Amino acid sequence: MKVLIFFIAFILGGMAGIVTMCLVQINRESEAQLEKISKQENKKREEEKCKETS
Repeated sequence: MKVLIFFIAFILGGMAGIVTMCLVQINRESEAQLEKISKQENKKREEEKCKETS
């Protein structure tokens, strides 16, 4: 009986760990994309400022 409980807990714990790692990885990719977009927007703003002052 103890062995059965151990294996069930082991499997559920492993599944929870995998889900957590996937969510962290998804969050990391989202942050990288947002950072890339914000850099592009900042570059466009700088170019517009240069055009206005010229």
